[in-house]
Amino acid sequence: MLMGVFWLSITGVGQKRLLKDAAALENQGRHEEAFAKYVEAMHRNTTKQVTRDGMIRCSIKLTDEWLSDFLILKGNYGNAYVLKLIKQIERHQKQLEYFGIKSTLNESNRNELESYKKSTLSLWYTNAVRSIEGGNYERAGDLFSRIIEVDENFKDAKIKAQEILKAPVFKEAKVALEHRQISRAWQLLTQIQPDNIDYFEAQKLMKRIKESHKMTICVIESHGYDYSLREAIIAALSARDSPFIQLVERSELSVIIDEQKLGISGLLNDQTAAEVGELTGAESILLLNITNYYMEAGTPSKVQKTAYKKRNIGGLIEYEPVFYSEFIQNNRLFIALNIKLVSTERGEILHSDLITHDHLNSIRYAEYNGSYAELYPVVGDLIYKSGPKRIAFLKLFESKNRNISSHKLEADAQQETAKKVANSVENYLNSSLESK
Repeated sequence: MLMGVFWLSITGVGQKRLLKDAAALENQGRHEEAFAKYVEAMHRNTTKQVTRDGMIRCSIKLTDEWLSDFLILKGNYGNAYVLKLIKQIERHQKQLEYFGIKSTLNESNRNELESYKKSTLSLWYTNAVRSIEGGNYERAGDLFSRIIEVDENFKDAKIKAQEILKAPVFKEAKVALEHRQISRAWQLLTQIQPDNIDYFEAQKLMKRIKESHKMTICVIESHGYDYSLREAIIAALSARDSPFIQLVERSELSVIIDEQKLGISGLLNDQTAAEVGELTGAESILLLNITNYYMEAGTPSKVQKTAYKKRNIGGLIEYEPVFYSEFIQNNRLFIALNIKLVSTERGEILHSDLITHDHLNSIRYAEYNGSYAELYPVVGDLIYKSGPKRIAFLKLFESKNRNISSHKLEADAQQETAKKVANSVENYLNSSLESK
């Protein structure tokens, strides 16, 4: 019982404060803020007449201000700001209705606001339909969205909005095909989802595009030592997931043919290109020829640096500077690669490019003549006793990677080179599709 009395007491004090704040805001002419305070007070006690009177006074003022703005702007049909104003007035009146307070908006004003809203939505709908007819689906979609935002029960706008979500992409893709924009057409078709009415037609069209424009490629290295790079390039081309690239695996081809005999290390002629194409089933051969493959292990550079060590002097903790050594070694691998994409049908070079990649790998570690776990790094005047900076600092001493890993250096460099090759081939194919 005492707890109930205490709660009522607290609630009463809170409401008095709210009413006081609301009255102050009302006297300053800040009616919207004052109304919000009265609403908060009303939630605490819906029977208090002074709160209801305050809400009504502020509501009349606010409604008059909003109607004044509306009357000034109402001649401009289609004005989004005016619709926002109408929505604000409607929301405000619903708040009054919620607390059982009579609307401060008369019937004449209500009809005028409703008439403006209907006229504007009708205008937007007409313009949206015209935009569809003109092929401007983006504007139509924007107008339908605005209509639904104002009136979520506008059924025709909802239906049309769904239609343009499904139909125009397929239509746009077909237009792109007519203009020989194959890559763009494909990109648009991949956006069509299974719930789209054109989904199955889009899948059929994609199949036809793929059959008509894909290129089967066999990747061949000109020297045995760049076999691993060939595998990296195959992986990079596969990762592109391009519909226009179909890789033909040269399974056991090195056993089937003698590359030197067919002249693969040089420019392919009609006869050798056709023979390789027949053996692999490829329409084209991507010939790789490394012209430079240079690996250099850098010399470690040693730098003496300062850290701090904790010590206890007569019960007092102090930090003294100590020296440790930090080593940095920069290792490098440079690759220069000539690529040629050769037609097996005509023996001509379709595309050639020089791909270069300069790969750097830095090794960094530290050494200390003592227990490095007792050391603390310093930056400027700050000693880092814990946190990420100290963790990273200790890892320098724990590093086991103190020698160049030629395998990792080569693997990383070859992957980056392979990505450049894949990019070059894909760019060529995309550009050739547009120019056919």
